[in-house]
Amino acid sequence: MKREKLNIRINDRFLLGEIDYSLHTVSMRYSFPDAINTLLFIEKVFTSHLNKRFRDKPHYLRSFVAKKYYPTLLELLRQKELELREFYEATKKESARMTHYREVYKVIEQDNKSIELKVLITPPVMLFISIIAAVDNIIKQLRVQYKSGIISKRHLYRQRNIVLKKFSNVRLALYRLRKEHDELLEKILKIG
Repeated sequence: MKREKLNIRINDRFLLGEIDYSLHTVSMRYSFPDAINTLLFIEKVFTSHLNKRFRDKPHYLRSFVAKKYYPTLLELLRQKELELREFYEATKKESARMTHYREVYKVIEQDNKSIELKVLITPPVMLFISIIAAVDNIIKQLRVQYKSGIISKRHLYRQRNIVLKKFSNVRLALYRLRKEHDELLEKILKIG
């Protein structure tokens, strides 16, 4: 499998920092990995669960553990992506009712920053990237509503924090899954 470069445009600077901690404008303490490291874990589980031939026993055990956790990982990503997509559709419907929607949206799009991710193009990786895109699109729609005067600045930041918290919860759930995966793998490797 070959890694591909994906250019993702992100409008929200805080979200950009959550994707890659080195891009944060404020120094913070982190309790779980950024989105790039989360993507590496997702890739590792996906590629390990596909193995049919094994070099040695530890290689077989890694594949065995990955096959156990892959359905859980995929279901978690699908569920969160669906939840965020529904939230995005509701926010977009609200924004689309405005008369100057397109003009305001174009102004907001000018603030996009581009980030390059080197990833394996696989179903779970693309689901995670679509989660990132949904979070950014929701925040953009909220900004459109704020710039148009539909919502207040306080409401914008409250909703933005809710959306960013949902993204953090996805990463936290994946981090917990990763810890379970690594603990089980370590336990099996000690026994085997």
